[in-house]
Amino acid sequence: MQWIHRQLFRDVYDWAGEIRVIDMAKGDGEPFQPLELFDMGVIYSERMLREDNLLRGLPFETFIDG
Repeated sequence: MQWIHRQLFRDVYDWAGEIRVIDMAKGDGEPFQPLELFDMGVIYSERMLREDNLLRGLPFETFIDG
C-alpha cells in the first residue's frame, strides 16, 4: 500500500508513501484515520483487498464507481 500511495501522490506530497507518524486532517475537520487506529485500518484494508482478489479482473466501471 505504501508503494501505491507513493505512485499516486509523489508529485503532490514529499512524504508520499511514507508511514504516517502524526494525525492529519483536512482543514479544521476530524483527523483522517487517527494515528492510534492507523495500523488496524491498514490491516483491515489489506484484508478487504485480499478478499477481493486484490482487484484482479475487476471491470473498469466497477473500479471507477468504487
